[in-house]
Amino acid sequence: MVRISRYAREQMYSLFSPSFSPKVYHDRLQKRSVQEKIVHFLTFDQNNYGFVFATSLGKTIIDVLVTDILLERGVKKILVTAPSVELCRQIYGDFSYYRQFDKGELVMMAALNSQKRQNAWRDETARVYFTTPQNVVNDIRKGLSSDYFQVVFFDEAHHGVGDYEYVFLGERLYRHAKIIAQTATPGSKVKREEVKKALHLKDWYSVPLPEQFSWQMPISQVERQIKLNSNWQEIWDLMKVRANHYYTELFETISKYDRNDQFNEKFTYLSQKDNLAIGKMINYIKQVDYIDFGRSAHAFSLVQKMARWAKYLFSENFEIAARHFTAQEKDKSKSGKRLYKENLDLHKEITSLSKKIIHPKLSQLEKILGENADNQIMIFQNYVESISIVQKYLLKWGYTSKFLIGKSHSKIQKAKETILVASQFKRREFNLLQATQVGMEGLHFPYLDTIVFLSILETSESMLQAYGRIGRTKGTDAAYAILFGEFDNAFYYANQSKILKMFDGIKNIPDIYVSKSRVAKTDLPKRKNKFMSSEVYNLNGRLIRERFFVEDVRKMNFDGRIKLLFRLRDKSGYISALISIAGDKVSEIKKYMSFQGRVVIVSGSVSVKEVSTSKTACVDIEYTKSRIRKSDIIVCPEGCYNLSDYKKAKKRSA
Repeated sequence: MVRISRYAREQMYSLFSPSFSPKVYHDRLQKRSVQEKIVHFLTFDQNNYGFVFATSLGKTIIDVLVTDILLERGVKKILVTAPSVELCRQIYGDFSYYRQFDKGELVMMAALNSQKRQNAWRDETARVYFTTPQNVVNDIRKGLSSDYFQVVFFDEAHHGVGDYEYVFLGERLYRHAKIIAQTATPGSKVKREEVKKALHLKDWYSVPLPEQFSWQMPISQVERQIKLNSNWQEIWDLMKVRANHYYTELFETISKYDRNDQFNEKFTYLSQKDNLAIGKMINYIKQVDYIDFGRSAHAFSLVQKMARWAKYLFSENFEIAARHFTAQEKDKSKSGKRLYKENLDLHKEITSLSKKIIHPKLSQLEKILGENADNQIMIFQNYVESISIVQKYLLKWGYTSKFLIGKSHSKIQKAKETILVASQFKRREFNLLQATQVGMEGLHFPYLDTIVFLSILETSESMLQAYGRIGRTKGTDAAYAILFGEFDNAFYYANQSKILKMFDGIKNIPDIYVSKSRVAKTDLPKRKNKFMSSEVYNLNGRLIRERFFVEDVRKMNFDGRIKLLFRLRDKSGYISALISIAGDKVSEIKKYMSFQGRVVIVSGSVSVKEVSTSKTACVDIEYTKSRIRKSDIIVCPEGCYNLSDYKKAKKRSA
């Protein structure tokens, strides 16, 4: 494959657009040519691909169009898996909306129990299944065959790391199925490589960022900084003094084993990386000195509990911080009881303050709601416990809100209620929704105008996913971040920095049209601007690749043997190559020469017995060679080309 220039691609792509079945509802699709380019790429061959495409640009539409092509080619079973039941339901609804399926072809598996899923797997009419990876993993362990699916979609594929179920499925299914992984938040290069390895992808591919961003609507990012007054500053300073005391105990123990001086002597905010490093050191101490292990583990637990209490207080609200602190009194660990005993005076001071004033973050939230009274708003919070607390204040201010949480909290919100809340918010039956992590990934709310980060999300992927909930239907959307204290600022600006690095990393991901790193060396002329054909057909079990126009066929005598010289041209209008074919019998030579002026298609090797008197033919060619065999020329299937396209190309080349 040779890269084509951007100008040539824009001029010629309309001739190569994929052909979809009449079952696709084209009037409902968002018309974006980039989607068809990605569809063409994903359906070109049997390789596993991961692609990066920005939020709000229609990844589900791409899945529907890819599924349409694959079903028309004879694929029997397709699996679409997503991290949450809510997202599975949404994708299931989108498939029904954008394409016509026969009754029973689509199966929503995510909310079914084990027995009903077993019956659904055996349903011969079912073609496309929608479910969470946890369900598939459980069913495979109970006997579901790993070769049951021919195609598997992994939505939000950035989850495919560590012990997440995507990793298990990637290892079990890649030998039998074509894997298509997609995400808007690919993370760092290290994480992309980890997901690539886990899901057995050929590589990650993308669309140039300028082209992606040209389709996105602008989003205003508004930062609302809250300064610490004297009361809050005094509390924060005292908390740091206590935390530093516990950290000193920790440092005195682990410093004896810290030969590389990787730990600071003075207490600073401990990032996730710092916590992991300390945890590894403590595990090492456990093997060397059990007494020092007990001391270091106790001190580390105190530091973490103190940091969590401070984070709850400054980043959440009074109530959730009080719940965390009072729970330490009944904590079975020595560190919890010690934290409660030594900081009871500070807790009483905070409780006294909470009776006098409203939490500054809640006060700022009330202002934002007042400024956006006519908008549909989603409030993001990190903890389920915090949702009910904030909801009481919303009712007090005169706002009616509902909440959306994940399946893991089914005791608080049943599955039916989750479906109802999501559908009502989508129809704008109410304007204020509180959500945890489940509301950030993939869900589409067409009337959503404003999002508010009441809690600053802890990862850049979550924050970028949250941004993707808006900027879908109009260009006046805004994302508010309420920042109060060092914890909020640390998480927020670290996430912003990581998002920028993520975008820089996407620039280095190969262009999804043709990968620079996968360009094959060919014997074709350098001036040839050729790229993958967008219509790929299955003929007798082999994939037809690309078509050419036969400019000329000549008979030549070479080393005492008669050969035919094919001069080919593709739709771009450029001369493609000179290809020789050995001919034995005069009758066969005449037959091949009759292909002059007809369409030729490059495909997999097939039998010469399939040649008939058709006007068109098919050729198998490896681009590293300049010869083909006569047995590789077959009849071109009817309806897979349009001669008028070639006539237009001939005029352009002239």
